[in-house]
Amino acid sequence: MRHATDNTAPENAAYCEGQRLAAASRNDAALLAFEEAFRQEPANYKAIFGVGLMLQRLEQHSDAIAAFSRVISLRPGIAEAHYSRALSFQRLGEHAQALPDFERALELAPDYPDAAYACGVTLKNLRKYTEAIKAFSVAISQQSGFAAAFHGRATVRRLMEDYQGAVSDFSECIANGLDSYGVRLLRGLAYHSIGRNSEAIADLSHAIKLCPETGSTYIRRWQVYKDMGEEAKAARDFETGNRLLKAEKPTEKSPERGSSRNGLCDI
Repeated sequence: MRHATDNTAPENAAYCEGQRLAAASRNDAALLAFEEAFRQEPANYKAIFGVGLMLQRLEQHSDAIAAFSRVISLRPGIAEAHYSRALSFQRLGEHAQALPDFERALELAPDYPDAAYACGVTLKNLRKYTEAIKAFSVAISQQSGFAAAFHGRATVRRLMEDYQGAVSDFSECIANGLDSYGVRLLRGLAYHSIGRNSEAIADLSHAIKLCPETGSTYIRRWQVYKDMGEEAKAARDFETGNRLLKAEKPTEKSPERGSSRNGLCDI
């Protein structure tokens, strides 16, 4: 469990029990323990911070925001409280409200790669792409091999049509252990955008191997094969892709990673 960084607050028995339960992922029970600790000691900001973290784990983000706000009222100089409140705003899609807290967290703790990365995500969602690039770059400079930050920067570079930069960052993702359908798909599309069609085919084929029932990937590869003059291969992909797309039925949208469909992989 994350902890607030100021170590001056007392720790009573209920708070210690909350820590033990949280470490065991018994989140509901830990929440009750932290609430009891805070009831006993209303100045114990660590207890209400624990309440916020458990509410966050339980996806009760509006209540978590209220708890973190109480922490900030008690100890306004704790970077982790601002970061945690911003994460809950982010989970609710309230990126404009998340941004000032991420920025405040970074003011209080400049060497905070997780906050820099999360700030980049929010800036991307606010379509502040140049600022997002800077935030992801800060995270990368502070934490060697930060694959998620490379991924974030790669997706923004692709949106900005910096396809060579996107290829480089997606390659860093793979080198640092983040090798997924989405990474291969997006790097393949970036390769195609700069005319490196053989590499595009390799990545799109890898994506198809990972998610063979995703029809749209075959359509993407069909376009590359067409551009290469590989008509027979293009025709097979066009037929397969359209057949799979007709069979796909939309399901519930994922709040974190975009739409999810039967037979589709998230990006």
